[in-house]
Amino acid sequence: MSFSDYLAVTRNRDKVMSVIEFLPLLLQGPTTAIGMTDLAEGLLNASALAGGYRVVTRCSGLVDMLDPAKIAAMGTVQNPIIRKLGGIEYCFSLGFFPMEHLALLGNRGIIKIDSARFGGIGVFCWFCSLTVHIWRVLYEMLLEYPYVSSKARDAASIKRNAAFRRKIIDLVKTLSWWIFSMTCLPANGKPQLLANPSGLLLPLHKTVELLAPNKLVLSTSLRGLLGMIATACDFM
Repeated sequence: MSFSDYLAVTRNRDKVMSVIEFLPLLLQGPTTAIGMTDLAEGLLNASALAGGYRVVTRCSGLVDMLDPAKIAAMGTVQNPIIRKLGGIEYCFSLGFFPMEHLALLGNRGIIKIDSARFGGIGVFCWFCSLTVHIWRVLYEMLLEYPYVSSKARDAASIKRNAAFRRKIIDLVKTLSWWIFSMTCLPANGKPQLLANPSGLLLPLHKTVELLAPNKLVLSTSLRGLLGMIATACDFM
């Protein structure tokens, strides 16, 4: 496959843009430390540009999630725990995509909304979906571990071992995004579901405040490292 054919696939293009987004963040700290402040600023601008591009292209993620065939497939999972965890993860992901895009439109002045509030709820939904995904992968690994053997050489065992290794990579990637997501939470206070909390939705508003962690403060380079680890896992 040529590089142009590779980039023609949306998922592959997103992986390349992810490198362009997070590698500059990783390099920002060292370039600042050696006094190359103009380069460091340029790296941050390049990262922001790539990040904005990825947000726009993630519109396809929402469309993909609403595919009736994929929704129906979730109900065919045999294990009830995995099926329920998958459903919860789906619901949180379904909240993440539109909130992220509304925040983007608000930041660009296209619509008049509190973009910070919508962005905070989007990050909260992303954090929760990642948390549930970690639980699901760990449970799947717990079920499969007794059947994994590095000594077995039959076709079924090799296939099973390869699938288990993919789950380890998935877990590393998700843990990296999970930590990174906490650095994206609002700096002042918890995510706010409602602008003026009251009425029947007040308990839900308070639940979001209770479940949301405090913002994790990390350096730009460490945030870039987390993003690069997660991105590297996508290439494996």
